[in-house]
Amino acid sequence: MGFLRCIFRGIYSAGDSASSMPDVTVLEVGCDSADLPEAVDHVLTKVQEALAVDQKIILMVGERHARIFDVRLAEVIRRGLQRRGTPNPVMLLEHSHNFLESHLSTIYPGQDFSFYQMLRDKLGQIKQTNPPYYKYLQTLALAGIGCHDTPATRLANLVGWLEDSADVRFVDLAMVATEYLDVLDPDTADIIKAHPARKKPWFSNVWTHAVTPDGMRLRNAYMAAQVEKVLAEDASRIVILQTGNAHVAGSERDKIGYEHSLHALFTQAAARNKDEQPVKLMTVIADNDWLREEGFFSRDARRALNNPDSIFLKDTLPACHRKRWDGRYLQGHHNEEIKALETITPDLLFDDWGSYERTRNACYFQLIDCLDLLQDSPKDPVPEVL
Repeated sequence: MGFLRCIFRGIYSAGDSASSMPDVTVLEVGCDSADLPEAVDHVLTKVQEALAVDQKIILMVGERHARIFDVRLAEVIRRGLQRRGTPNPVMLLEHSHNFLESHLSTIYPGQDFSFYQMLRDKLGQIKQTNPPYYKYLQTLALAGIGCHDTPATRLANLVGWLEDSADVRFVDLAMVATEYLDVLDPDTADIIKAHPARKKPWFSNVWTHAVTPDGMRLRNAYMAAQVEKVLAEDASRIVILQTGNAHVAGSERDKIGYEHSLHALFTQAAARNKDEQPVKLMTVIADNDWLREEGFFSRDARRALNNPDSIFLKDTLPACHRKRWDGRYLQGHHNEEIKALETITPDLLFDDWGSYERTRNACYFQLIDCLDLLQDSPKDPVPEVL
């Protein structure tokens, strides 16, 4: 299957003087399960070309959280890189960096504060003494507790990463109730203190909400800083960041300016560090009507994305892949998500909601076993190497 190199007129309007800019890459993806890996071959080739000239790579994969095709994309790319024998990518997710710590009361309900604090202290020790095991526990926690949006698709990704011992890290600010920033978390508090609007009288009333323009700006600043830290590690050559489209390049509809988006922040960082460590920024977005019809990307975002390292996958997949598979719509339709996922995942581990639940529960009980061992031992009970 070939790809089209063209100005994607649905997103890049003539008013942006696009004809004077490099063309964005558009790949068409069909309905067959083999089409998706074939489509990302172009992405994989560009990654290998960057590695050949000693560039590190930020591969930002944008998604609509409730869309199967979008959510599966990062894992298809990871598997493709694995088949080509490239260095293992670091998988970065838009989840609270302390996801496990923030869900201890869900795992062990009804305990007193001292119990939760004891486990947090133990996990903090593990984070310092055995980072691979700490990341394993975080990944296991997300797999076992489950996700609100596209739960089956995300579990399929997480289980694949656990089986391959992938380096998975959560790089978002800490949150409570999924909507508000956790001001008791030191990292989150530091980011809030650095916000330029913190002294304005209205600031205290809105800054804690995670999806306001200010909340998104804070989260993007934190995620960009975490990516820079990962890239500074000698072993990290490829970073795959899976995050929402509004984080990628802002959202005009939601008043999230491009200048505070991850694409803008990464572009600025690459320019600052080009003499020390060249970094290639690639952006992969699954195109759908939602991006165009609702006026999602601003003119500044469209101009910035209009380059050959921005790759839009224009899919012709069945309508089931465009349904909203989030918690509000899943009631009674869990098996539909799995059946739709099977069309692009031929080796899916579960084939109905019952087998999905058994897989999720296996992760959950493995997490419980690990945490029980952690609290029962006066010393660090985990191995030096995962």
